[in-house]
Amino acid sequence: MFCQGCIVSEHQALPTHWTQEWNGSFFERRGLKSLGLEIQLGHPVGFRCPHPLTAIKTFTLIDVSGIHNVGVRFCNCDSPRDPQTCATFAVVRLFQLLNCLDKVSSHDFLRSLEFLTNNDGFSPLPDRRRAFRHIVRQYRTTLMMKRAGRGHSSSGVSGTAQGELALQCRACPQPARNLPYLTHRTHRRPTTPPPP
Repeated sequence: MFCQGCIVSEHQALPTHWTQEWNGSFFERRGLKSLGLEIQLGHPVGFRCPHPLTAIKTFTLIDVSGIHNVGVRFCNCDSPRDPQTCATFAVVRLFQLLNCLDKVSSHDFLRSLEFLTNNDGFSPLPDRRRAFRHIVRQYRTTLMMKRAGRGHSSSGVSGTAQGELALQCRACPQPARNLPYLTHRTHRRPTTPPPP
């Protein structure tokens, strides 16, 4: 058992943990935001920004352990575009795997995370499906750029032309690539049907 101040100081770098507080008769699940944890973005853990922006009231962090409301302080040294939702790489990789193997939709995946977070149905969570789908699209685009080696190109990611990330089918015959020399010329099918 820890006091509130110790819990907050121990969880500066672990905002996705759940805590339990004794309410007089049983342990009740509490988020770290309700205990006063605020995460400083743009600076190392434990350092405060000299020019912090005010915290957004509902900043949502999507993780494998559930959907968390987190208190954040944005750094005014850079210029963020007012984000309100983020997701960990672990949850995006898990969704990618479940989506490719089991055809799990983003709606069903987020509903399962909502039930993992709070299964009583009395305190609904904000709808973050649109933001999560945007995060997944960004993740998939980044993976495509990485696999195509666009980061090492002199023109970079912005110089990627349309269709440049498409993969060629290995099973389709391509002369001078996966067909032996002159194979495509010697084994032609007749164009007219044989006589009866």
